[in-house]
Amino acid sequence: MAHLNCRMLLATTALTGALLVATATASRAQSSNDGVVETVVVTAQKRAEDVQRVPVAITAISGKSIDASGLTDFKDLAQYSPSLLTDENGDARAARVGLRGVTSSQDPGKESSVGVFLDGVFLSRINMAFTDLLDVDHIEILRGPQGTLFGNAVDAGLINVVTRRPDLENFGGYLEGVVGNYDTRELRGTVTGPIVDGELGFSLAGFSDYHGGLTYNSTLHEHVDDQNRWGTRGKLEYESGNLNVLLIADYAHENSQCCSNVIVHLDPGANLLGVPATSFAPPGFPYSRTTVDGSPNNNKTDGGGVSAEVNWDAGWATITSVTAFRHETVSALNDPDDSPLAIMDDFLVDQSHNQFSQELRLASKAGDPFEYVLGLYYMSANHKDYENIKFDSPFLEFPGTNGDSFINDTFQDTSKAVFGRVAYHFTDQFTAAFGARYTMENQHAVMAESSNNFVFFPNPADPLTAPHTLSADVSPRDSAFTYTGTLQYQITPETMVFASVARGFKPGGVDLTLRSNLDGLVFKPETNQDYEVGVKSTLLDDRLVIDATAFHTLFSNFQALAFNGTQFSTTNAKGFLSQGFELEVTAVPADGLTLHGAAAYDDDHYTSFANGACQVGNPAAQCDLSGKTLPQAPHFTFTGSIGYRYPLGSTSWHGTTLAEYTYRSGAYFNQALDTALYQPGYGLVNLRAGVESPNGLAIEAFSTNLLDKNYLQFAFIAPLISDGYAGFVGEPRMFGLRIRQSY
Repeated sequence: MAHLNCRMLLATTALTGALLVATATASRAQSSNDGVVETVVVTAQKRAEDVQRVPVAITAISGKSIDASGLTDFKDLAQYSPSLLTDENGDARAARVGLRGVTSSQDPGKESSVGVFLDGVFLSRINMAFTDLLDVDHIEILRGPQGTLFGNAVDAGLINVVTRRPDLENFGGYLEGVVGNYDTRELRGTVTGPIVDGELGFSLAGFSDYHGGLTYNSTLHEHVDDQNRWGTRGKLEYESGNLNVLLIADYAHENSQCCSNVIVHLDPGANLLGVPATSFAPPGFPYSRTTVDGSPNNNKTDGGGVSAEVNWDAGWATITSVTAFRHETVSALNDPDDSPLAIMDDFLVDQSHNQFSQELRLASKAGDPFEYVLGLYYMSANHKDYENIKFDSPFLEFPGTNGDSFINDTFQDTSKAVFGRVAYHFTDQFTAAFGARYTMENQHAVMAESSNNFVFFPNPADPLTAPHTLSADVSPRDSAFTYTGTLQYQITPETMVFASVARGFKPGGVDLTLRSNLDGLVFKPETNQDYEVGVKSTLLDDRLVIDATAFHTLFSNFQALAFNGTQFSTTNAKGFLSQGFELEVTAVPADGLTLHGAAAYDDDHYTSFANGACQVGNPAAQCDLSGKTLPQAPHFTFTGSIGYRYPLGSTSWHGTTLAEYTYRSGAYFNQALDTALYQPGYGLVNLRAGVESPNGLAIEAFSTNLLDKNYLQFAFIAPLISDGYAGFVGEPRMFGLRIRQSY
């Protein structure tokens, strides 16, 4: 009942705010295409700049583009940028983000190679980002090591989500509703305006997002894998003279019945405790979208935070302070045995994450021959993880025990850094810049693990079946000096070329997952050396934009993740190379018509990895993967779109059409490159078509995965099925109707 009341309050608040705006202001038509490529201002170098003037490989997605494409979920962001992967892999605690083939999960004791920032605040857990993209101004996706100006583990790149600031002078906002198949029901709204004209403004935004089950459970005879979440964000901004203060508070809640494994592949003789797996495998697996789990999977998360950004213009420089606190709890109850049998139906995961961060920056005035940004950074993060894996059948329990295996871990991470970047404009055309950062990373992990299970014949190397007790108290400490050097030359007012060299760093960590011994508990930090050259051009009177980058990045002690069906392990690969080419083209050949295409080719392979994982059936403890490709690293990715906005006859209404296509070449899902865990290349098509009125009303029909393409989102070795594989199937065709009123 409380959950329902919250939703009603959210909807009522958004609707009331929208109606107030409608009566307080004159109607405002949505932005029209003025015949040029839209300019996006980014903060990739900690100051506001035109993205075409920034010597960084960056994809910038404007709020206008986000609204036009109906991009509302962080996990769908990969459809709009080449070489990007954003994947929940089931519930949010297993989320992964990747760039240029470097994809990593974020276990309690491990950082992700790709950082995610929300309004300038680093998210210590990437799963904090996997929610609704509410009221976003723009999104910046920076590829390559970015650890000079952005803190923590961003040695492969970062995603910076920037939400809209309050309007200090005019009231505005929007309200939109979406209905569709699978009982899709979505509501979003925002209202903004002045409290004290020109000095104090506010914004309030909220969303409610629901769709029914995408998978049928043939054991429970019900549809599962739904999505049920809501959230809100409020802002206050004060500006007077040389002082600007922005306060933000946000909260999001999810309580979904998600996410069920499906059987992906069965080798001959695959069985579960001697029972042939073919006897319970659903017909047509995996694309029949049928699971046989004996109990539902529940995913409940609560999270949010508060932040204060203060900017003081001292005339000769600007002083910026960003103070933030964020919190998230995850409670998941899963059935991972991939069978209708009551074997492991109550896998409980409880996690909590708290973080506090403080950043201070001093930035010189833009436009001077000599520019600088200097800063200090501090973050303290605390993570707790409790997992209980219980065998539900009494005959599977070790005599005299309750059959539980549990993990009870705590992980504390304190990061301190001093950083800076200086740039000198030798001429109006030529600029040289150098940035550096010194980081100190102190970690403390306390782990306790106990396994009391017995499955016929226990395997000493299997933490699920061998009775054991483990404990450890470790305090890894790392420090690193990272840098970036850049040369850029403005050949013409329309074309800029650049070259850069950078060193990236990702701290080591602790493998806080179910394990059979303490070998390899602590792993080393990874570093990389990156070289890039690029060109950015804005041609034909701003109707054509062409950006291209070539990169060569060599990693040392790369933190490679493996999963053998019951145990995750992180192993340092001595050498790994990521190199390739990226191209983005945007054109406006005629008023109202926008064409966009982005492609990336990545050659990602280990140069030295003698202690890698082995394929299923190989009795060796380790296999040499030198020369082999990375998992979840397609060599070729492409995104493209065609958008057209046109007048409807002699009326003041306009029609809109947007077609999008995304392609990913084939890739493996696991480190050992098992052939059963290979996803062939596939493409997805999205289509939207609608009408817009002159007073801000927009009505459109849409479909994602229009051709209902079957593909695997992720797959892995099944925990209990011998010679079996399980995973998650990508979303089916979704379609519906969106109605939006902007003011």
